Amino acid sequence: MSKPITWNSEDENIAVVDEEGVVTATGLGETNIIASTGKREAVAQVKVISSQLITPMDMGTSVYWAPRNLGASTNKEAGDYYGWGETASRHTFGMHYNKWIVTDSDNKYSILKYNTLPGYGNVDNLRVLLPEDDAARWNLGSNWRIPTKEEWEELFDKEKFTYTWDTSGNIIYGVTIKNKSTGTSIYLPITSMCTASGTNFVWNDYGCYWTADVNYKQPVWARGVLVDGRKKSCYVAVDDADHDVERFFCRYYGMSIRPVRDK
Repeated sequence: MSKPITWNSEDENIAVVDEEGVVTATGLGETNIIASTGKREAVAQVKVISSQLITPMDMGTSVYWAPRNLGASTNKEAGDYYGWGETASRHTFGMHYNKWIVTDSDNKYSILKYNTLPGYGNVDNLRVLLPEDDAARWNLGSNWRIPTKEEWEELFDKEKFTYTWDTSGNIIYGVTIKNKSTGTSIYLPITSMCTASGTNFVWNDYGCYWTADVNYKQPVWARGVLVDGRKKSCYVAVDDADHDVERFFCRYYGMSIRPVRDK
């Protein structure tokens, strides 16, 4: 029987670590995270920079929202790009690089995780990201995660929020979403999405953000959010006459993440 792993931080004023090994930043600086089991010990150095410290924003929805994208230093930066279900950012994307999709020499693919349909690979009937595959959780700590489509839809309630678009001529930079009652606001920048190399960005008039939900009707896709600079509208993309775009949100594309945390 394997022995349990004990996790400790040398300086909890900089970072703390929970019983599962998830590290949460508490201050700026460097410290060591120590994992020990029996007489064995491993040490990893952690450096906390300012972009990892995030103050939760209460937008009047069921969750707190981060004021900027994952990996961004300011609210107007796109931040890092992630494939759906992957915890590390990358600069190159495509089916061959995704953690949960394998391909053969004929480019036929098989899904290893988050699949509901026979014929597409391993069927596990998982429809929402588990904590171990959530990039926000792994990069910011266990309090943070990627929002579900329902949580995004709360933020897009036009009865509750106003939307002010940041433009200059024909260029659209993003949108400020403001609670009509409290005045609290967050900014969602136009981010585009990366379909191959770090220079191959498409949809330059859109902010493309992941939800935590896979598209169970076509599991090689995941549900995404569009900050639509062309229509000046924000919505969770679905297959219908108005927003027939979900097929473009392949899990192996690189998109931005706006973290949330539970209240």
